[in-house]
Amino acid sequence: MQGAYGEVAIVDVYEAVTSRRAVREFTDEPVPMEVLERVLSAAAWSPSASNLQPWRIYVLTGGPLAELKKRALERVTAGDPWDEREYEMYPPDLKSPYRERRSAFGKERYGALGISRDDWEARQRAAAANWDCFGAPAALFCYIDRDMGPPQWADVGMYLQTVMLLLRAEGLHSCPQMAWSVYRKTVAEILHPPDGLILFCGMSIGFEDVTVRYARTGRAPLEETVTFVGFSPASACGETGTSPAWRGRRRGCRSRRRLVEHCAEADRPHAAAVDPRLQEDRGRAHPLQGAGLDSAGQWSTHQADAGSRQGHIQRGGRLPMRGNPAISRADGGPVFSQAPLHIMRRDMTNQFRLGGDLTIARLGFGAMRLPAGGPGAPARDPESGRAVLRRAVELGVDHIDTADFYRSEDGSVRANTLIREALSPYPDTLVIATKVGPVFGPGGPRQGTAADLRPQVEANLESLGLDRLDLVYLRIGLTEPPHGESLAERFEALAALREEGLIRHLGISNVNAGHLAEARTIAPVAAVQNNFHIANRDETAVLDACTQAGIAFVPFFPLGGGRADIDDPGLVKVAERHGATARQIALAWLLALDPVALAIPGTGSVAHLEENLIARSITLTEEDLANLA
Repeated sequence: MQGAYGEVAIVDVYEAVTSRRAVREFTDEPVPMEVLERVLSAAAWSPSASNLQPWRIYVLTGGPLAELKKRALERVTAGDPWDEREYEMYPPDLKSPYRERRSAFGKERYGALGISRDDWEARQRAAAANWDCFGAPAALFCYIDRDMGPPQWADVGMYLQTVMLLLRAEGLHSCPQMAWSVYRKTVAEILHPPDGLILFCGMSIGFEDVTVRYARTGRAPLEETVTFVGFSPASACGETGTSPAWRGRRRGCRSRRRLVEHCAEADRPHAAAVDPRLQEDRGRAHPLQGAGLDSAGQWSTHQADAGSRQGHIQRGGRLPMRGNPAISRADGGPVFSQAPLHIMRRDMTNQFRLGGDLTIARLGFGAMRLPAGGPGAPARDPESGRAVLRRAVELGVDHIDTADFYRSEDGSVRANTLIREALSPYPDTLVIATKVGPVFGPGGPRQGTAADLRPQVEANLESLGLDRLDLVYLRIGLTEPPHGESLAERFEALAALREEGLIRHLGISNVNAGHLAEARTIAPVAAVQNNFHIANRDETAVLDACTQAGIAFVPFFPLGGGRADIDDPGLVKVAERHGATARQIALAWLLALDPVALAIPGTGSVAHLEENLIARSITLTEEDLANLA
């Protein structure tokens, strides 16, 4: 779910829902205003009975938010009583099963923080983090008119859920906080809302601090909360919703998702592309014109004029972001950081959000060289391989690329086995990527079929000792990309395994731009792995497509794989300037190439591993890049 600023992130809805959680520790990286505008513009299309849109939203960052945090924490320190409640967060006497669920949540949350039930002071400190928005750099405050009733409060809940899911599409997290309602007067000192509004909640927004432990609260079994009436096991959709007719409907959804992606590539916002019918007639006025979009489908800055909306779809309009009294800045001052977009990205040099929910270092480790030095080479000492893996993790490597077919020629040493033996139980932050596709037999390697993929995925699960694989690439072809060959059948088979829960994210390997476009009509693609390095830049079309979509581009031979000479004069010159090796500069060049570019150099030597990782600290200058162009 990688969200690339300035682009539209297209994500699997199930992923957005299941990856959303209340994050209680954020980094201080600013959130660009245009990202939040995009989120809130799309969220405006949340369900709303009779199109009342009863929410009123204020969004803060920078000085206004810092002042609010300061005043709230001063009240906490002084022991000021809470403001009188304008609504009850929970019934005074919760009955079963709600009482037990709330109690279990408290145990899980404080248990993750290492706070015992009787440590009241520690619990108070943890609760006080609410008033710092858990360190988040942006916060949203949601009001509702006090004359509204329960149906309109339900509208607000659906709106806020939509906001949180769209934030996930941008790679952001959130934490909804009803707790702010008990300090509503302090919030009002900053926001100055009209008297007729009730503060429902705040919402902290930002990038998760992945170094902090958290407890993922479970949900009740489906049978406790849902009752099906009139269904039978032999329903038309099949017992598991995987009948041919149902799969056809799912493919239809994917086709519509691709249409949304196409609209994004044409620089039209996704709120205008949600319904494919909106694009049927390019000659007509945009159906959302006057509701925040101009005739080209761009968000306009003028006040909505309901009478100006033309077109063949009658849909309740929404107020535009700018000029909308429901989306306000605090006290007339700058609410969002206005820093240039290119400096807003998360640590462009060192980190990447794989699939939008797995933060990894952009310099990882490839395990292919662990079993043997190369094709036909003798097996390496397994203990040396385990030592390399342990040292890699000690040095901060959190992305290891492997495959079940990475093994010595005699099969005695296997990369997956070494990884399991050296690192299991795995660190929570470790991402293991593997690949399937080629079949190796007595007659040599051959291109695998869709039927080969399940056994290969299961073999990786078993050899790595995992219940689910973080990232699985579909490798097509053997050495050269098979241009013109469809990957649809095989990728659909792999996507089905993902839907079963065996795989978290999907990737493709040894492909061209056409393959990538084809795969994205079937399922989300989190990463592409191709042959690419400083002496082989033939895959720029694929890299460009990955950049546009926020997909990881992971060269599988970042240093040439021993098959190319990368020590050209320009590289050597830059290396001398930095007091580095040519290989270190080649890796630094790859990381400087694009924020979506990752590198997974492999080795069977601890010394070479440590040498490669020095590339993380090398910053290339404009002169360096010119020498390497």
